[in-house]
Amino acid sequence: MIDGIYKRDNNEVYGLKDNRILFVLDDIEEFELQFLTHSKFRKMVIKELYKDGYINQMVERYNRTFGDKKRTDVINEDYERYIKSKDWQCKRYQKLEEIDYCEECGSTKNLHVHHLTYDNFMDEPMEDLQVLCKECHMKVHGRKF
Repeated sequence: MIDGIYKRDNNEVYGLKDNRILFVLDDIEEFELQFLTHSKFRKMVIKELYKDGYINQMVERYNRTFGDKKRTDVINEDYERYIKSKDWQCKRYQKLEEIDYCEECGSTKNLHVHHLTYDNFMDEPMEDLQVLCKECHMKVHGRKF
């Protein structure tokens, strides 16, 4: 089986990584509660299962609920490593070559490349990325860079 979150016929929810079970919970509501309220559980799930689209939805929900003030809880080492990688820098450069202005306000200064979704994280198509100036990027995330 592929790493990710699964639901059994009896409604139990479990996380699978490298063919080993990481956790088993009574139902999806229990999973969501644990994810939103327990930072150790949240960090473990993100670290182990960050490619699962549902996990990315939960991260977005967490950010909407609590804001990016707790960003260190939801961004893992793999994300940080990837953003610093040559692969990401090349993709970022390609996007900035394609669009050389902020897609929100038109500015051409201090441009960033923003992920619209993390569904294809580390294998993003260009349409999953948006060019924003620093000011607009801060507005989207509600924090400073």
